[in-house]
Amino acid sequence: VLDKGDYSGPAGARLLLRDPRLELGVLEVARGGILRRGLPVGHARVAVVTNVAADHLGQYGINTVAELAGVKLSVYRALAPGGQLVLNADDARVVAAAPEDAHQVWFSLNPQHPKILAARSAERPCGWLEAGWLMLSDGGVTTRLIAAQDVPLTLGGDARYNIENALAAGLAARALGLPDAAIHATLAAFRSD
Repeated sequence: VLDKGDYSGPAGARLLLRDPRLELGVLEVARGGILRRGLPVGHARVAVVTNVAADHLGQYGINTVAELAGVKLSVYRALAPGGQLVLNADDARVVAAAPEDAHQVWFSLNPQHPKILAARSAERPCGWLEAGWLMLSDGGVTTRLIAAQDVPLTLGGDARYNIENALAAGLAARALGLPDAAIHATLAAFRSD
């Protein structure tokens, strides 16, 4: 850990990314920061979009949910060649706005979601919830990563949005080459403290 504090904006991201000790950066890139200052990186290995909601409309010239979806999904432009765009198949706005030319990696709480079925049949990475377990596929091998109830942020498996977040985090970590054991251990220990 290089420093602690609120570095969620583009200036904070750039400050941390310039530090030569940095090995891995995980950045929250908010809609306002993207609109004011652009994306803080240009060669990311993975980008994640969890949802698009009708919030912050009327700010910075964004007046519709479709426009907001375009802003949020612009993170794919920061992907390096071969980079993965991790997307929530359960959010219809994300599905509708997903860029066709991105390497899409879908996750869903529904193992029968058409995006998950299509990814599995095409042997592409994806993730889903099945019988209470977070399942990750690399396109060939499927892994039962961790029970949703064993991820503290899911509040015993009841906080569905945090199950989605855990799936997204697992897929992003895999895209970065982290081993499943490390992903499991982190999800099992991560708390809002």
